[in-house]
Amino acid sequence: MSSRIEYIDRLKGLAILAVVMGHIIYFVFHLSDDPVWGYIYSFHVPLFIFLSGYVIFTPPHLLKLTKKIIALLMPAITIGGFLCYVTSRSFMYFVTDDMKLGYWYLFVLAFFYLLLTPFRLKLKCDKLVIKVLIDAGLALGVWIVLFLLSRYVLSKNITNILSLNSCYNLWPFFILGYLFRKWDLTKEIMRRNWIFSVSLLSYVSIKLSLDNGLKMHFIPLIMSFCAIMSLFCLFGWRENKHTVLDRQLGLIGRNTLDIYIYHYFLLQMISLPLLGKWISSTGNYFIEGVLLILLSLSIAYASIVIGKTIKKSHWLDKVVYGRFF
Repeated sequence: MSSRIEYIDRLKGLAILAVVMGHIIYFVFHLSDDPVWGYIYSFHVPLFIFLSGYVIFTPPHLLKLTKKIIALLMPAITIGGFLCYVTSRSFMYFVTDDMKLGYWYLFVLAFFYLLLTPFRLKLKCDKLVIKVLIDAGLALGVWIVLFLLSRYVLSKNITNILSLNSCYNLWPFFILGYLFRKWDLTKEIMRRNWIFSVSLLSYVSIKLSLDNGLKMHFIPLIMSFCAIMSLFCLFGWRENKHTVLDRQLGLIGRNTLDIYIYHYFLLQMISLPLLGKWISSTGNYFIEGVLLILLSLSIAYASIVIGKTIKKSHWLDKVVYGRFF
């Protein structure tokens, strides 16, 4: 079993806070064309899914795969089902909605674990180049299959039930995260300072171009990848730092599941549309940023407390988190 990588936990902490901030802007401030919202949505989910792939040391065998899928789907089904009750929606709506009331990510991640199965194949080949080409070919093949299934083969209802559109859009980030770890590219990237500079400048340039009307199919994917590389380098260089900020991001990053599944309930308790209108009319993004940080941290810590409280019950721990084995 591999030990935790501190800067990866911190990156996960940043990613989940960005997710919460994006939801605060949309569901609490009721803003959808906010510039801060646009920047957050340009990288937060791709970063989260990249890290989910990166932390996989090897594709799990059948028993471990089963445990992992149950551990992902049980929180989505139990907590998502309870959210249906709280928001007066039917469970069938939850199942057939492609976004699953926000819990789509856990379904997609479970599906991605299944899709890693071909990467368990052991090849009798010592040439690294051949191994890399085979992995790249498998990754591209899976992406093409996801595209065909979501666009041409399956009905819209089945596509929504399986969240296949999200699978197609996010597979590149997940498999890149996994292959970065498998090919041991981290040290190579950290040693080359120009990667950070080029990635950051490319991200800013592409984001500004998109904001000014540029429309190309794969440009947003490239932009998100540049943001990931910039953050990956920045946090990697700070691996041996242990400031209050680093420690708190690490704490949050080690509890991303609890924050993800419980923060939707806390968002139901807050509605500040008038504040959102004021931010939109005045353009006071500094105040917005301060409020986002304070609210997202409060929601994150509250979600962690809820999770730890539920885990105190052996029965609830099994039911909610799928710890049957």
